[in-house]
Amino acid sequence: MKKILLSLHDVTPYFASEIELICRRFDELGALRRTLLVVPDYMRKTPIAGNPEWCRSISAMKASGSDIGLHGIYHEYAECGRLSLDRARTELAASRERFCDAMGYAPSGFVAPQWFQSAGCKIALKELGFLYSGQWRGLYDADGNLLYRAFPTNFDWGNKLFDGFFAWWNPWRLSHKKAGVIRFSVHPMDVRHHLIDGELALLAKLIDAGWSVQSYGDAAREAK
Repeated sequence: MKKILLSLHDVTPYFASEIELICRRFDELGALRRTLLVVPDYMRKTPIAGNPEWCRSISAMKASGSDIGLHGIYHEYAECGRLSLDRARTELAASRERFCDAMGYAPSGFVAPQWFQSAGCKIALKELGFLYSGQWRGLYDADGNLLYRAFPTNFDWGNKLFDGFFAWWNPWRLSHKKAGVIRFSVHPMDVRHHLIDGELALLAKLIDAGWSVQSYGDAAREAK
């Protein structure tokens, strides 16, 4: 098995131009089966509800094969890592509802900002019936079972030097990987930090080496 689980994080109108660029580059590589992780109200200042044209552009990519997931609530630091069960039920249900109202359909899965999830958050996600949950260690199903053990390859911690180190290290590290699962996570800030060309060159090299690209939704359904 040589599988790449491809995801684009922080999908919000705030990063509209970066998302358009990245998705166009994905298309050029033939990577249509990717997961787009939508933030309903990025940093409490960019609600998707006020951007119907943008929502239609994301839905058009869904029609072409993209998997659309929910990426937290506001994308504030560790916002899902400190939620009690009661608060997780309330906050995640509200976030999912805002997504559904704006997009016209439900998100397939959930990935928390910075991959931090509390125990209460995990229970609430199961109750809400998400197909998958992307966590630090890998991809999980709705019942909390680990489907694929694979750590993210790219990060956006708000530190250009830290993120740049992993962008430099990944080509060497992944060149030694002959089979298995790679979680290839791309962020809009990779464009602003001038890391995106190197990341996509690595993705193209992996595809040329026979690695197939899948979305989180594809992988979760296949593992069932």
